[in-house]
Amino acid sequence: MEKKAVSEIIATVLLVLITVVAVSLVAVFLVPFIKDKMKEKECYDAIDKLTIENGKYTCFNDTETRIMVKRSINGDLEIQGIIVSLRQNSSSSVYKIYNNSETDGVKMWGSGNIKIPGPGGAQTYVFNIVSNYVSIAPILADGKMCAAVSQTLEAC
Repeated sequence: MEKKAVSEIIATVLLVLITVVAVSLVAVFLVPFIKDKMKEKECYDAIDKLTIENGKYTCFNDTETRIMVKRSINGDLEIQGIIVSLRQNSSSSVYKIYNNSETDGVKMWGSGNIKIPGPGGAQTYVFNIVSNYVSIAPILADGKMCAAVSQTLEAC
């Protein structure tokens, strides 16, 4: 009977060890996968947080392009900047806009320092090129750029 009892203890210990090893292996592969998905969630949360507003402040004329960017009031996602891509025919220009930055070829409608719209706010940017198509994308606090929103512009 003693040998049988010892073999049952060894079997139990082995089962526990196999379980620990299995859990460890799952954790090694699952934790990085979950971390990657959490980073993607930030961009998922950023969908529709920035929009291009139609109207008299979003258009182009013979000398410039104006774009009104509106930020949703929902959520607490930290947006560090905006990437704006303007396209005319086969050429395009890309601008990175940050709060209180000086970006060549970009100014605020009216006057003042360049600002990123706050939650529920809107800002109009004036670009010194003529473009009939615009894309904007948020730059998150960690520097990650998310998916862009695009729109064809009308003449002013």
